[in-house]
Parts: sequence; structure tokens; C-alpha cells
Amino acid sequence: MAGRGSRAFTTSTYTGDTDHLVQRMVEGLGSNKYKPVDYGRLRALASEKKFAAIKTSMKVSKIEQISQANKESSLLKQHQLVWQKEFLRLQHIRRKVQAEVESHIRQNSCSDICCHIYNDFEYNEAGLASAFDAFKTDTADPVWNLRDDLRYWLAENREDLKLGDPDVIEKHAEIRDTVTSVKAQQADLLEKLRHEQRCLEQELDTEELRQLCPPVLEKHATVNEGIPAEAIEFDCPDRTLKATVLLEFLIIDEKYAARVDDLMARHALALKMDDCGGWDPDDHFTFVAVHDQYPRELPNRRSLLFDRLKRHLPSKSRSELSDHEDWWMDYKYLKERIKGVHNDWARDRRELLTKVKLTFQEAALTHQLEELRSENHQRQRQLCQALYDKVREWREKKMEAMEKEKHQKQEEEMQQRLEALQQELAEHAAYDLERVNYPLREQVRPIAERDPARTMAETEAFHRHHTKDEEHDYIPIQKPLFDVHSFTSKQITRDPRVRLETRLREAGLHNNEYARTLIAQAPPPQPPRKDLMSTFKFSDAHS
Repeated sequence: MAGRGSRAFTTSTYTGDTDHLVQRMVEGLGSNKYKPVDYGRLRALASEKKFAAIKTSMKVSKIEQISQANKESSLLKQHQLVWQKEFLRLQHIRRKVQAEVESHIRQNSCSDICCHIYNDFEYNEAGLASAFDAFKTDTADPVWNLRDDLRYWLAENREDLKLGDPDVIEKHAEIRDTVTSVKAQQADLLEKLRHEQRCLEQELDTEELRQLCPPVLEKHATVNEGIPAEAIEFDCPDRTLKATVLLEFLIIDEKYAARVDDLMARHALALKMDDCGGWDPDDHFTFVAVHDQYPRELPNRRSLLFDRLKRHLPSKSRSELSDHEDWWMDYKYLKERIKGVHNDWARDRRELLTKVKLTFQEAALTHQLEELRSENHQRQRQLCQALYDKVREWREKKMEAMEKEKHQKQEEEMQQRLEALQQELAEHAAYDLERVNYPLREQVRPIAERDPARTMAETEAFHRHHTKDEEHDYIPIQKPLFDVHSFTSKQITRDPRVRLETRLREAGLHNNEYARTLIAQAPPPQPPRKDLMSTFKFSDAHS
């Protein structure tokens, strides 16, 4: 060898060593520098040291065993507390379910449809109970009897067995063979029961039962996509409104379907495996049952959880358990999110269906009100037209009567005028006859005094026009020509009765009795003064 490694294999000597070796060879073993060795004492010391070391190692091993036992006991106590809580929870759930089942049976057992079914249930339950008792008598009871007999035999023959009595040893061997045979029979029986259980589970594992009783993670509200048939059957007078409202169902379905697809895409790795994550269904069930018993807030949760899982699943390594836990948490989170989305989806569809129903009912009611309003308006118009026809007919009759009365009055007036004219002519004729008897010039001669200067004098009108009148010096330009002692047009049109009469006149309804009643009932713009109110009636004047 060359290099640095060769230095470890070189030996170094010096001349002093050879001198010692030569001296020892000369002097021999009996030299005063060397003492004889007591190998017996050395062996005893070695044995003593070895025994002390073994004893110390045994103490350490015992301490480790005690520590391990204490640790195991502490873990078991913690597991026991967790299991007690889980047991109480399961017991509470069981009682609650049993109470619900019993309540359901009490409510439906008396009906004609379900009474036969529940009678069959009771008959099958009684048959299962008797079969279970027979199974217990044939399998479990002999084992317990054998256990009691063995405990009694061991208590009676314990001393003889320790002393090595041949008969007792032979009997003990026969008992051990019997126990081994019973264990083998029990193992065969348990295997048959497991096979029976698997067969029953396979029979029950059908698509129909999965739909009726889905797994816990698959339990969510059923969503039937599309427009519900119930919503299509709702009556709505407006087709455009109905189509627009029903389109909201498709919008909701599209929104939630996109959310589900997004969740599926983000958790595609969790969906690559089956519902058990590639594990055996029994192992997965054990994992889930144990995992759910340890909540997040539990102190030292992870070490306790994996210790418990290792006890129930010894064939699984810690890495396999950790990987399966990661997959299960991701898969469980995905299913819970999908469940929440489906529940929200179904809730929104139910709320939308209720809103659609109320909207269509409101639209139908509004349409009915519009029809009733139109019908009432048409009926009112017909009634007004009928009243107008009656009033017109009455007016025509009244006008005819008035015309007849007017011809009669004219005839009477003509007759009176004729009589007055005849009387006047008679009086004029008498007067003319009388006038003939007097001179005419004397009758028509002027009686005014002679005043020639009057022709050149100012007239009275000229005098008044050019003479200053102190009383009428100031004449205001803005003053109206005539003094107004009545109401203005604005004051008249402000009266609601005048406006009502104008509207009725424009509609051609001012001549009927209904219009007169409305005008009479209309209030004035301001209440009349009490001192101007009168109780006079025209009927009193006629009487």
C-alpha cells in the first residue's frame, strides 16, 4: 500500500525494547520483577463483575419494562377515555334511533296499509330472537361451561400439577387437546359466520339500497335539474313573464353545476381512487371509525391516533396510515363541500319555486283585477249610456211638452195682443173721432217763449265739456270703466262645483239625475256663513 494509508501499518521500534526482552529471557519466569497470577481469583472477580453487569442490565431491562408498561397503561387509559366518550355517543344515537323507530311503528301500525308489514316484522324479529337463543345455546354456552369446568379442575389439581403427578399431567394433556379442538371449532364457526356476513353484505350492496340508504358522505339533498314540472303547470297570464321567471331555474342549475365541476377539478387526485382509497373495505371502515373518535382539540391527538391505528391495523405502516389519512381528509372535505353545494342548490330551487308560485299568483290576481276594472268600466259606461238615453228621451219629451206649452202661450199672447190691439184701435178711433171736434192748429201750436239769442249761445253739452269741474278733476286711468260688484272668473272657476259641472258637461252627462246629485253633494270652496243660511223652502211659499 502507498500513500497516506500505509502509515497505519508501519511499526516503530527502538533499541531499549530489545534489552528488556533479553533480560527477561535470561532471568526466566522466576524473576523478582514478576509475581505469579491467581487465575481462580481472577475468574471469581470476572464472574462477580459479570454477574453485577447482568444484574444491572436486568434492573435496566426491568425499569424499561416498567416504564413501557406505565406508558402502555397511560396510553390505554387515554384510549379508554376516548372509547368511553364514543360509546356514550353511540349509545345516545342508538336510543334516539330506537325511539324514532318505535314512534314510527306506533303511528303507522294501526293503519290498514302498514299493519300487515309490521306484523311480518314482528314475526321475523321473533324468529331471529329464537334463532339467536338457539345459536347461543349451541355455541357460546358450551364454551362458558367448559371454561367454568377448567377453572374448577385447575383449582383442584394445581398442587398435583406442580408436583408432576403423572395422572394429572396426562389429564392436563387431554384437556389441552380438548381446548385446542374447541378453539379450532370456534375458529371454523367464526369463519363461517364471517362468510355469511360477507354474503349478506353483498346481497344488500345493491344500487336500489344505495339510493335509499346512501353513505354518510353521499347523503345530500336530491337535485332534479331543469325546470320543474310543477312550475310549468303554474298558470300565468303573461307568457313573457312566465318564460323569463322559469329561465331562473336553468341559471341556478348552471351556476351550481359549475361549482361542482370546479370542486371535482381541484380534488381530482382524491377522486382517482375508489371510496376506500385503495384499501380493503374492512380496513378502511376500521380506519374511519377510529379516526372519527379522536377530535382535533384532543391533546397529543396524532400520537394517540396512530398508536390506536397500529393496534387495529398492525399490517399497515405509519407512512401508509399517514398517506391514507391525507387522502381521507381530502376526500371527506370534497364530499362535504359537494354535499353543502347540493343542499344550497336544492334550497335555492325550493325558494325559487315558492317565489315563482307567488309571482304567478300575483300576476294572475293583477290580471283578474284589470279584467274586473275593465268590466266595471264597461258596465259603468253602459249604465251611463243608458242613463244618458233615458235623460235624452225625457228631455225630448219635456221639450215636446214645452213646445206644446209654448204654442199655446203664443196663441194666448197673440190672442191677448189681438184683443189689446183691437181695444187700442177702438180707443184710437174714439180719440180720433174726438179730435175731429177740436181745431187742429190749436192743438199743435208752440207754447215755448221766444228767445232769439239762444241760437247763438253755447249748448249745455259744450258748456259741460269746457267748464272745469272740480269734483271730477282727477280721473284715474287704471280704474275700471264700470264698478264690479260680483265675482271674477278666477273666483268662479276655483269653485269645485263649477269644475265638476264643466267635466260632466264635456262628457255629456250634466243633464242626468246622477250629475245633479253629484253637483249638489260637492262641497263649496269655503263653508257658508251661518247668518246667511236660510230655512226657507219654495214649497212653503206655494202653500
